[in-house]
Amino acid sequence: MASPSFLWNHFVKAEGGTASCKTCLKVVKTKGGNTTSMRKHLQGLHSKKFDLVLAAEEERKQKKEKEDKSKKRKNDDADEQGNSKKKQPKLVEFSERFMKYTSNSDKQKQFDRAVVDFLSDTFVPFNVVGQDSFKKLFDIADKKLTIKHPTTYSRMVTDTSKNILTQVCQIIAREKTNILSVGITTDLWTSRGGDSYMSLTVSWIDPKWRLLRFTPFVHPFPGRHTGDRICVELDDMVDDLKFDPTTDKVCVSDNASNMKVALS
Repeated sequence: MASPSFLWNHFVKAEGGTASCKTCLKVVKTKGGNTTSMRKHLQGLHSKKFDLVLAAEEERKQKKEKEDKSKKRKNDDADEQGNSKKKQPKLVEFSERFMKYTSNSDKQKQFDRAVVDFLSDTFVPFNVVGQDSFKKLFDIADKKLTIKHPTTYSRMVTDTSKNILTQVCQIIAREKTNILSVGITTDLWTSRGGDSYMSLTVSWIDPKWRLLRFTPFVHPFPGRHTGDRICVELDDMVDDLKFDPTTDKVCVSDNASNMKVALS
């Protein structure tokens, strides 16, 4: 609650929202408790009494500032005392901060899927996830994550590729009556590590004139790259997709001699 103004030491409250000066009996307006007219009256006509009001207001201000500082100091001391009295964390609570996520936890599953996507997108060797620097990276990010063995992630990538193939086959099975013709693109290449691969991409235009394109196969292709071997592998890939027998198939590749033999 606000303290009354020191101006009232020199005025008497009157009727009708007015006040009467104790010195000269002049009546001034104080409607709604406003003391502006009282202040102007003292300042203009009774300067000595106005100086007394100013001195009293300054003293009140300094007293309040002192009380506020004292109150703040007490609160700070209470906070420090309260913090010092906080209970030590229980052993269970402490251990949970560093306990690894379970293999079935959502966080661990999300992380494993992210690693699979990383390996699939970047084509880096699987042993990258076994490097100390890779482990240190995620140890800093979240100590509760478990980085699995490279062999485990290799198996997960294989399982993911099988799931993608299943999904593509389901799409083809659902749309096969609408697929009048399909374009097939295949290629072979050798990685920097000396490993050979063969891929197959299929594409077609659906009844809504949308171009659909999928690459369901990227297979290792060890051994000689003869036209006959390429032809057998290509036939197996196309058969696995189970297109309708009436669907026209057009295969495109580069003009390498072995590709010419395979597609002839």
